Amino acid sequence: DLMPVWSRTNLAKINLTTGKLEGMNPVISGYSPKVNSLACSGDTLFVGGSGILKINGVGAGNLCALDAGSGSLLSGFVPPQLDGEVSALFKKGNYLYSGGSFKTVNSATRNYLAKVSARTGAVEAWDPQLDANLAGSDAVKSLLATDSSVYIGGSDLQITGSPSKGKLLK
Repeated sequence: DLMPVWSRTNLAKINLTTGKLEGMNPVISGYSPKVNSLACSGDTLFVGGSGILKINGVGAGNLCALDAGSGSLLSGFVPPQLDGEVSALFKKGNYLYSGGSFKTVNSATRNYLAKVSARTGAVEAWDPQLDANLAGSDAVKSLLATDSSVYIGGSDLQITGSPSKGKLLK
């Protein structure tokens, strides 16, 4: 049996039961755009990546929210402007945590980590102050939020002013 060939750029939706491609096919454009991370909550699909300027011709960014069925941008979520790549996303409660190689979100300093409203995209005051001198574009690669903590994974992570350094921080 030959595997089916699917034609999608950057993002596809596959039915878990049938294994078949579903209709969602958003057009993602920008500077060599790529999707690095996804988080789904109900009918909302959060997308993190790099080089993303537009989705379906509408202004977007490296962190945006789509209707999980149609692939259209959600009108109530204003994509925050990040100055770098989003590599990790995790939705917890009313918030979306993002990690990557960015240093600012909507002009506010947020070295490699940010917390935004999952409903509106508004940037929250939360700032764990990761060391701003992390090397490379892979500063934060994974996230997990619990009721009381956020775990981050990446390379040579360090909280400013803390002696702890490593690939996994809490």
